[in-house]
Amino acid sequence: FARNLSDLAEDFAIWVHQTCVSHTARDVSRIIDSLGDLPQADPSRIGVAGVSMGGCSALVLACREPRISAAVSIIGAADFWWDVTKIAPGPEQDAWRRHLSPRLRQLVDSLDPMQHMAGVFPKPVLFLNGGRDHWIDPRSVEEFARLLRARYYGGCPENVACFVEPQVGHKVTDLMWTRMIAWFTRHLQGRFVAVE
Repeated sequence: FARNLSDLAEDFAIWVHQTCVSHTARDVSRIIDSLGDLPQADPSRIGVAGVSMGGCSALVLACREPRISAAVSIIGAADFWWDVTKIAPGPEQDAWRRHLSPRLRQLVDSLDPMQHMAGVFPKPVLFLNGGRDHWIDPRSVEEFARLLRARYYGGCPENVACFVEPQVGHKVTDLMWTRMIAWFTRHLQGRFVAVE
C-alpha cells in the first residue's frame, strides 16, 4: 500500500470506498440470481438505483450485469478517478494517480465506469446530481453522460439522461425521486412518461 502514514490514510479511504462499491454490486447480482424463484418478480425488467455510493454501485452494475434493464445514479460518481482525485482528467490527475499503490490503481480501474462504458449500452441510464455537490463534481457526471450518449447515437441516445439541479448540494431532492420514478415507469413498465 502506502509509503507513509498520510498516504496510508488516503489509500485506506479510497480502498474502503471502492471495495464497498464492488461488494454491493456483487451482492445485488446475487439477489438478482434469486429473483427467478419469486412469482411476483419479472427478471426481464430489473431496475437498479442508488444514492451517493449506492449510485456508484448502480452504475457499476449497469456496466457489468447484463440482467439489469435500467439504472439510475442519484448523486453518484460516474468517473471514479475524477471522484477519487477530485481532479479533472489530464496530466495533473495522472500524476496524482501514480503516487497510489499499483493494487489500489488496479481496484479503481476494475470498477471505473469510464473504462467499462461498453457494458452499459443500450441500457437506459439516468444521472441525477446537484450543481453544488462538494463530493461529486457534476461536470464529471455530465461528461460521462455525454460520452455514453455518443455511444448510443444512431441507436437510442434518449436512453441516457443527465439532470443537474444547480442549487443543490450532495443531497436527494423530491424532483430527483420524481425523475427516477418516471424513468423506471417509462423503461421498465413501457408507459411513456416524460422525464423532465
